Amino acid sequence: MDFRRFYGVALLFIATGIPAVYAGDSESVVQTDSALPIHSPVDELTQRLNGTQWHYESVTRESLVGESGRPDSFYQQTFADKPITFKGHEMLFGTACRLSWQPYFQTPIKYYHSNSTVELYTSLFASAGLNMPEKLTILETTSPVGECPIAGVELIDFGSKLAFLYEDKVVTYTRGGNKQATKPETRKCESGPQDMEYVYEHGAMTRCFYPNMSMNEAYEAHRKERSDSENLLPTLTPGKDLAVEKLGDTERVEYQWRGENVLHITQYFPGGTTEFLLESATAGTTVTETGFPD
Repeated sequence: MDFRRFYGVALLFIATGIPAVYAGDSESVVQTDSALPIHSPVDELTQRLNGTQWHYESVTRESLVGESGRPDSFYQQTFADKPITFKGHEMLFGTACRLSWQPYFQTPIKYYHSNSTVELYTSLFASAGLNMPEKLTILETTSPVGECPIAGVELIDFGSKLAFLYEDKVVTYTRGGNKQATKPETRKCESGPQDMEYVYEHGAMTRCFYPNMSMNEAYEAHRKERSDSENLLPTLTPGKDLAVEKLGDTERVEYQWRGENVLHITQYFPGGTTEFLLESATAGTTVTETGFPD
């Protein structure tokens, strides 16, 4: 029997003292036709998670189907640099994925449908050091925006840890401090292919991620680190498109906003162009630079 056909690709547990509220298999606790009580379980859960950030911790050796499955390096590469951040009823996964989440509450037997399946998942979660609670608080994710490998997951919270099923193994995240508590000064950068044939066709690309920095902060940090900083304006004017002639060594520099969180900058030189794409999210800002020679 393939137990995976009953579930989404991920689970998440809450072992805190939230009052028991039961729903049918397809019935959510949240009702759209009536206001929630001030101290409803949904309100308490939302307030508890709001503003928190969670970081990848580990993956189980055991698999749901009893096979070795993908290696640990696959999970490390997929999740290590992608924190989960809660903002109201939105969930941010790394910098490129945004989802909505909706809670509902069930007992293990109602959620897993049979005692044998409950025993299977109890064993699987035990291998991750997690105990199956008497009541489950499931966070159902919907409306993915961007690149979301965890789109459609259902999550369960253990207070200071989250656990979810991915590729038949249990992935655990641990709760960190407030997402705005620290601002690491180090950036993480990667470069694309540098051979000239590729560069002439696709451009020379470098992408840097500035953790916990707003777009303004990342822009100023990126500009400060450049030897040709005079080719960029000292500060940004959010929401205002600009075209500046003869800035530094450039013939022209254009600043074009694509909403509040995306900025495209183009530098025109006698020998080619350089483009910058700045994309901000709660976890930080990504700056992608691409140079195109003539």
